[in-house]
Amino acid sequence: MAVGEPLTCRRVGLLTILQTHSYAEDRAPSFLCRWHHLRAYRRTPDLGQLTGNIQVIAYKQTTDVSAHQVQELTIDYTNCANAAPNTTFGTLPSSRVSSSFRSANYSSNLGYQWMHRTEAVPYGVSGTYTVDTTVCQLQFDIPTNIGPPVLFYYRLTKFYQNHRRYVKSLNQDQINGKFVSNSTISSSDCSPLTLNASGFAYYPCGLIANSVFNDTFQSPVLLTVAGSSASNQTYLMHTNGTAWNSDGSVFGVTAYTADQVAPPPNWHMRYPQGYNADFPIPNLHLDQGLQTWMRTSGLPTFSKLALRNDTKAMSSGRYQVDIYDCKFCPCYVRISLIRY
Repeated sequence: MAVGEPLTCRRVGLLTILQTHSYAEDRAPSFLCRWHHLRAYRRTPDLGQLTGNIQVIAYKQTTDVSAHQVQELTIDYTNCANAAPNTTFGTLPSSRVSSSFRSANYSSNLGYQWMHRTEAVPYGVSGTYTVDTTVCQLQFDIPTNIGPPVLFYYRLTKFYQNHRRYVKSLNQDQINGKFVSNSTISSSDCSPLTLNASGFAYYPCGLIANSVFNDTFQSPVLLTVAGSSASNQTYLMHTNGTAWNSDGSVFGVTAYTADQVAPPPNWHMRYPQGYNADFPIPNLHLDQGLQTWMRTSGLPTFSKLALRNDTKAMSSGRYQVDIYDCKFCPCYVRISLIRY
């Protein structure tokens, strides 16, 4: 099986602010484009294709389950690096936006805008290794206060995490933190991603970890505070609580040392020199983005929780969200597996 061989798929990105009730929360992960590549695996030419769409969603939970309580803003940032203006904001096409708010006490009359730019992003403990990374910037109005809590999601469509070979492509002992020998990994369900060319086991091994979602979402920045002349304010959102509490018990601190294992192929940007002192082996027990990604979804359209704020309302005003998208990541999300 060739690693990284692309198939024709399309990628869509959406940003959504949504208010709804608590039981509808589909907990799921964030992930860092600057850390990982999402690529394809292909075994035979006749395999079915999967199409990836990305949606970012945030919403306020309430105890009111009635439909009229839902407030939502959705922005499609598909192919921002090519479709959006470079280094200057331009109008986001109305076809890429949908919203539903109960009331409004703020409007900038600027509408929805977007642009892209390039930034040299540092990696490693020392930060001496940098990669030129595309940043998609979105600006939008929140016409009324929402939350707390406020939840920030992305969504994939036609991404078949429920394929039987994909679902089983991991080693439970390895992610629990136990030392697993190379010989055991080589014959495990992680196939085809078991050992690298030098005979070192991938950590974590398998298709699920290797294909982890890879855009990085920065906390929204409030550009204009309604009714005042205050300066920009960051609406801090975090990854704590984006995974289920039970996930932490499944992912343990590894017994491996950096010289015993290798990062998955699509994690090369995060670990360009493999695991070492400057690029230490990850602590999966704390990586809630990966934990949620590896809790595979049963349907080909699913939302994954990326960020949240449980204590502070998101005030009305004009906001900006920066999304880091790897320059070297495929512009189209691709993965191919046999379907039954």
